Order: sequence, then structure tokens, then C-alpha cells
Amino acid sequence: MVTGSGCSARIVSGQVSVIPEAEEFATMGLIPAGAYNNREFREQMITFAETVPRTMQDLLFGPQTSGGLLISVAPHATDDILQQLHEHGCVESAVIGEVIEDGKDWQGRVLFR
Repeated sequence: MVTGSGCSARIVSGQVSVIPEAEEFATMGLIPAGAYNNREFREQMITFAETVPRTMQDLLFGPQTSGGLLISVAPHATDDILQQLHEHGCVESAVIGEVIEDGKDWQGRVLFR
């Protein structure tokens, strides 16, 4: 979403829904090979705060969760969109971050804290 957009994204990793069993498996070191491939492919555009555990980082690169799970809406529409998603059964929907204008230091990056 951010590549070539002139924007970056700041994500609060603790707000990202995780299947409890996936977190348990990741803690045991059971990480799909595709997660390592995804990390290698995109790590140059990702910055993790020191407080983001390696387990969460691994889950965020997981290949089984790629695509179709993230939407971006104008800040003023957030509450309405969340209400509609919840009313239509998407109960795990949540605000997990924000799109920010690129600064000299960001350059189309995704920042996790």
C-alpha cells in the first residue's frame, strides 16, 4: 500500500489480531518458510521498535495472512466503517495504525511499534 504512494504507515503491532494458536506455534519456533522469504523480501522497508517481540515480527511476515486483510480509510470515517464491519460480522475489525506523510527518514516504510 505504501510503495510509491508518497506515504508510510505506522502500525501498532499490539492492535493486530492474532490467532492464539499461531502465536503459540511461533513462540515454539514453528514458523513457515514463507515468513522468512517475506521478511527477506520486504525487510528493507520495515522498521520495528525494539519493543516488538520477535514472535510478533514473525507473525506479521506470515505468508498465510498476506492480502485482503488491511483497508485504509479517512480518519473521519473510521468510526462509521468499524461500526458497519462489526454489524456485518467482522468482529475482529480494529484500527491498527495510521498512514503518515513521508518524511526524509521514512521513504515509503512501514513502522511497527
